[in-house]
Amino acid sequence: MKETTLKAQLRPIVRPLKSAVKTTLGINQNRPGNYWEKRKNLRYYQEALRLAKKYAPDAETAIDVGSHNSQLLAQVDWIPSITAIDIKRVPEIPKATNIQGDFMQFVPDSRFDLVFCLQLLEHLEYPAPFAQKLLDTGKTIVISVPYKWHEESCEYHIQDPVDENKLLSWTQKSWLEKFVVQDYGAARMVAVFEGTGS
Repeated sequence: MKETTLKAQLRPIVRPLKSAVKTTLGINQNRPGNYWEKRKNLRYYQEALRLAKKYAPDAETAIDVGSHNSQLLAQVDWIPSITAIDIKRVPEIPKATNIQGDFMQFVPDSRFDLVFCLQLLEHLEYPAPFAQKLLDTGKTIVISVPYKWHEESCEYHIQDPVDENKLLSWTQKSWLEKFVVQDYGAARMVAVFEGTGS
């Protein structure tokens, strides 16, 4: 059996055990405030905001898919209606409609003007249908992924390494603009797409 196949089979067993040990020892790093405090100054957030302002300056609605309590939406102060969705927990984003749920099952009343999906696709077993749903859900979509990280760089990443070709294979659509930014030696690709049917 291939090592990667064995790792994939063990992942559902090992991750909860690691989390339980961290929680028991009081070192759980997934507390909402802790997550944002550690990440709020990373350049990929600033690049995502810059692209949002450039390509969706008149947006009335925005959603952050897989928000994991990042306060990114609090920084889109020009957008009156914001939504955050996360499969693991109810996001705690001030002034947002906060939803705990599976984005693939989520049916919005109408398309969002702006969709953020930052550092999520690499965690998914099937990122292509997810990326297609992102494009269907919004008019302007900002996506970030780890850029060319080695396969073993992060135990939670299933899709590493991610490069331009892999992202394009998921979206089946070219970006309007993309950048690679460095944060503490880790590269991330941030790209903006026009939604399907825009």
